[in-house]
Amino acid sequence: VLKQSDVGTLGRIVLPKKEAETHLPELKTGDGISIPIEDIGTSQVWSMRYRFWPNNKSRMYLLENTGDFVRSNELQEGDFIVLYSDVK
Repeated sequence: VLKQSDVGTLGRIVLPKKEAETHLPELKTGDGISIPIEDIGTSQVWSMRYRFWPNNKSRMYLLENTGDFVRSNELQEGDFIVLYSDVK
């Protein structure tokens, strides 16, 4: 579920830590990795960066470069996105 900060002007979406660590690629460094994300509604592919920020003795996971995706889909606080891996 998106928060106000996810759909604001920062251009990043914070991901739930438990789900990121369980289902997304392991990140060795805070620089992260670039991943293509296909919008199943439009088939447009967005290039986003999956990375983490150190947060005390933990990590905060996020997607960066999300501003155009958020605006294109007119996402608002309370909306949700689902990420999944396509075996293709």
